[in-house]
Amino acid sequence: MLVSFREVDVDTWNNIIGDTQDRRLSKAEENTLYDSIEHGLTMAAIFFLKDPLRPGVREAVEKCHRAGINVRMLTGDVLDTAKAISLEAGILKPEDLDPEQEDAQYVCMTGEEFRKAIDGKVVMTKKLKEKKEDEDGSDHDDHAPKFEIKVEAKIENMNKFRSIAKKLKVMARS
Repeated sequence: MLVSFREVDVDTWNNIIGDTQDRRLSKAEENTLYDSIEHGLTMAAIFFLKDPLRPGVREAVEKCHRAGINVRMLTGDVLDTAKAISLEAGILKPEDLDPEQEDAQYVCMTGEEFRKAIDGKVVMTKKLKEKKEDEDGSDHDDHAPKFEIKVEAKIENMNKFRSIAKKLKVMARS
């Protein structure tokens, strides 16, 4: 996180923001306003946050590896963060990140890269549920239609899926 500032007197501030407080801005006007506000700033500080691994994670991963379990990580972090965390946890070893190894691009991937590689698709269907009657013959009519939603993941290239599954250790947010 970057913290910065600029000393601005009231008249200058009012000239920068103009009539923007009382109306909705177009994207172009918004960008111009932000450029005006963020111009000439002085950096005051940079903060970095790190969420440490919980105690025992690395040992648990090592125990799984000794037992023959292939540990994989699926995370909402971006790929570079996911790689760093998985190295720290022992899921990845430095040699796993060697770009010269065979199929190196499949060790760490984003969800989007994975879906494209296997020609994967997520299909969602929605259909109206049939009304069910109670044992006394009455139906539940709360005036709101009830829908059944079905989500199905389809893998078009199963051979590629199997090939990637052998190498994949980390999947990060798309």
